[in-house]
Amino acid sequence: MSISDYYLLINHVFHDQPKRMVEILNLFPDVNAFKAKADTYARETQMSDRQKKILTETLSHFSAETIREKLEKRGLSVITWDSDDYPELLREIPDPPPVLYLQGRKSLLSRECFAVVGSRDITAYGQEVTNRLVQDISPYFVVVSGLAAGVDTIAHDTAVRLGYPTIAVVATGLDRVYPTENKALAEKIISNGLIISEYPLGTPAIGYRFPQRNRIISGLSRGMLICEAKQQSGAMITARHAMEQNRDVFAVPGPIFSRQSDGCHALIQDGAKLVRGIEDILGEYSFLPFPKTKRVPLASVTPIQITPSLSGVDAEVWDLLDNEPQQLEELLAKSPLSISQILPVLSHFEAQQWITVLPGQYYVRHRGGS
Repeated sequence: MSISDYYLLINHVFHDQPKRMVEILNLFPDVNAFKAKADTYARETQMSDRQKKILTETLSHFSAETIREKLEKRGLSVITWDSDDYPELLREIPDPPPVLYLQGRKSLLSRECFAVVGSRDITAYGQEVTNRLVQDISPYFVVVSGLAAGVDTIAHDTAVRLGYPTIAVVATGLDRVYPTENKALAEKIISNGLIISEYPLGTPAIGYRFPQRNRIISGLSRGMLICEAKQQSGAMITARHAMEQNRDVFAVPGPIFSRQSDGCHALIQDGAKLVRGIEDILGEYSFLPFPKTKRVPLASVTPIQITPSLSGVDAEVWDLLDNEPQQLEELLAKSPLSISQILPVLSHFEAQQWITVLPGQYYVRHRGGS
């Protein structure tokens, strides 16, 4: 069995335990050494009965050739630690994945990458920030994110619409897409970009796998931008991975009363660089030979639209609003609703950052909303 096939075997059994994979591969440099000590290792490390059974069965009938054939039939490829095209930055992290399953342009792994992550429960402000910054980052870096709802979706979608490649690191096997509503986006990413997983085919989406895959998002990237995030969120886990991996961490400030930006503010307090525009990022990378890529004018980009799902009075008030500022009196004149019905709804919209209230009691939908 080749060393690459050995890595596939270890990944097949221990893909949910990256630290254990690294430990095994350091302790047992080839499959024969591992087979000779597998029983002792399983006993001394107190592996569960279920995992011992999987290990025993896998060692007895594992076929790397069969796995490679299944991948090839689906148009997928695989690289392992020993591959020349394994990403050098990723190789440096404490627990690099021994195996990466790929769909799309493998050559992107040799490009300079930059992670853009944030809240799944994105506000209109987070949407606008992500759209604009990804437009500015994409000519210089391949944007990496996690194909999750919210900021990840906006980041990938913006890069795709501009014609730039993007890399999605997922927490399932490559024969699955999560969330399912991003299936069409995943197909667009593959056409010019890359989707990566450390998980074998058939691996479903389970909660603990998302924080685990986050170390790959940061590990592939020169730096990381958090566009919007709560204190307790997956984006903050990714930021911690980035710090542990000695990656540059950047954060966008938000409204000081917004819980959706609490995580960004905490990161800035802890030393992350505050980002107001692309210059705050590029200024840290003057040593990189950036390509002279033609920029796409901002006016030619139509941002992805996230419209709040509303009903009843909330929906009626939303329909009154526009992308142009209107005073409260104008809203009342257009509707049979009373001021006591409209004002609480407007306050709720403002708290959700779906609208902006301008001086003079003017109300306007947040730019980027539909």
